[in-house]
Amino acid sequence: MHRKLQIFLSVALGAALLVAPSLGNIGIDSIYDSAFAAKGGNGKGNSANSSNAGGSSKSAGGSSKSNGANKSASLGTTSVGKSKKEKSLTSQMGALNAAHASAQAFANPNPNSRVGRIKAAVMATAATVAAQTAYDAAVQTAIAADPAVVAAQANVTSLQTQFDAATDPVLKADLGTQLTAAKATLASAQATAATTTALADPAVVAAQGTLDAANLAEGGAWDAAANKALTDDVKQATIDLVGDKVDTSVVTAPTPTPTP
Repeated sequence: MHRKLQIFLSVALGAALLVAPSLGNIGIDSIYDSAFAAKGGNGKGNSANSSNAGGSSKSAGGSSKSNGANKSASLGTTSVGKSKKEKSLTSQMGALNAAHASAQAFANPNPNSRVGRIKAAVMATAATVAAQTAYDAAVQTAIAADPAVVAAQANVTSLQTQFDAATDPVLKADLGTQLTAAKATLASAQATAATTTALADPAVVAAQGTLDAANLAEGGAWDAAANKALTDDVKQATIDLVGDKVDTSVVTAPTPTPTP
């Protein structure tokens, strides 16, 4: 009798899981907002932003359908499909668990709703990543244009051409030694340029300003989305949950304004 009851309850649980996703999207924003408002949440976090956490990460996202595997899990346990670490992370996320909302909910949410704030935060992270990429490109361009780097690169290119064409073993060995030294000189010149001429380059200065602004905006967006202290793990877990429900591929860094 006990065995039959357990099977019946397991099947009932599986059926409930199949039906739940269709009901979960009804008033998703108001449900999350009301629930956390009742607990005293104000939608504000108190964590500083980490500029390199997350990135424009995309995952399969969305809600997953049960394939019946969980039906065999014992109803008497407290960890049905979740490890202690996952449950702890879920608890730390607090209001950010609204990231479980459907793609439809993320399509055009109220900007002031929890889902709307999470979407804004994810987009802000993507903007920071784009700004960082633009800054890195500006730095590399400035380094490559440094006179010392240009001269060192020309020497390496010339020696490499001679080395590739050489057939005499002695000459080839000598050219190899010169090429190794030339490459070391190039690396040194690039390192020096990265901390001198590149940082003073107008394009790099402008890109740095854009990156700083993007970092600041990202921090504010996540503070507005969260109701608990924000950690890198919580932030990344939220981004992973959102996945491709938010299209971040359209985000680009603003064009830097050159410094007069």
